[in-house]
Amino acid sequence: MTVFNSSALNFLFLAKKRVDKFDGQLVVTNPTKQFTTVLEVTKLTNYFDQLPSLEDAFMHSYTQAAA
Repeated sequence: MTVFNSSALNFLFLAKKRVDKFDGQLVVTNPTKQFTTVLEVTKLTNYFDQLPSLEDAFMHSYTQAAA
């Protein structure tokens, strides 16, 4: 995502809601500075998991499933 605005935030909320419904996990990989800033300003940094790479997301998912 190159532009992160209220529409993008709404999309993420809907996606997270759907994923949570099926006991899944939504992880944002390689977040942009704009994305991180929006989450900080809206105090949503703890609501969306952010990891630096797709590989990290797979490892995070694997360790969560094993726990």
